[in-house]
Amino acid sequence: MTRTRIGALAASISLIAALTACSGDDQGDAEPAAENDQDTADQQAPAPEAPTEEGAVQGEASFTVGGESFDIEDPLIECAGGDNGFAITVAPSDESSQENFAAVLYSESGEEGAEAVAFTFDDGSNIAWLDSMDPVEVSLDGSTYTITGQAPTNREGVEIIENSFAEFEFVITCP
Repeated sequence: MTRTRIGALAASISLIAALTACSGDDQGDAEPAAENDQDTADQQAPAPEAPTEEGAVQGEASFTVGGESFDIEDPLIECAGGDNGFAITVAPSDESSQENFAAVLYSESGEEGAEAVAFTFDDGSNIAWLDSMDPVEVSLDGSTYTITGQAPTNREGVEIIENSFAEFEFVITCP
């Protein structure tokens, strides 16, 4: 994987981490803060690292946004987790595309759901979901994760259901 691809994935993961940090500021349902609460930023898990050539392997992935399918040619997939959650990243194995995908799940099983999901299209547009939005569904069958839901997108030409939101389905088989 080239430095460009690693940089693109790092940018996607950083975007997810930044958006996740912002999502904790939901004032509508917030309870009053206790006097000794830590700063919200201190409570955020560190962003997962972008895949390296050694950690990513070619695998299978499919992406559907607003009824339109998108493929990452010869995708390199890395799935890794720890105490702070489970990250899935997908990028092309060559310079054929700028498309990339990143998701942060609360656990490797996916049972607790997702924290953030993002897909960047070749033209730089994206679709990004955060846990402060309507829930997504995460299922695991063997080593294949299916993540479905709806999120805002700035991608032109995909079917918009309401207020710039599009439905998505991402299916990734981890190595």
